[in-house]
Amino acid sequence: MAKWFVETVNKKCVEEHELWQKDDMAIRRITGWRWGSWLVETSDDNPPDFVFDSGPYGDACNINEEWPDNVENVEFDSTSDGWYDDIVWPDDMQEEERERLEELFEQDGFYTALEEDEWEHYDTEYWIQGELSIKKQ
Repeated sequence: MAKWFVETVNKKCVEEHELWQKDDMAIRRITGWRWGSWLVETSDDNPPDFVFDSGPYGDACNINEEWPDNVENVEFDSTSDGWYDDIVWPDDMQEEERERLEELFEQDGFYTALEEDEWEHYDTEYWIQGELSIKKQ
């Protein structure tokens, strides 16, 4: 078993997708980060070899879920220097409800507004692209 410090090399190559649900509606908040890093455990002495063939643009890897065979665990370390933020709304959400939520975000902030409105955070995906630096710990 080996431990590795994995970080992105290229700028603007990490997207954090926070998934929130209430009843049958789901909201996806996407934050673009310039940099990201993770701690990875492998079952052998070989470094992880993540495959970049999925995701929003077809050339990414969800490092939380898409593990090579020798990976035992992935632990988020950090992201830094956010450069954009977007919300993907449900197609069937009424415009009035969307506007109401946007007003709440302005007043209370995104997280507080959703929690007080009884939305549940149920998953976070980290989509990474490009070259990785992988150093044995």
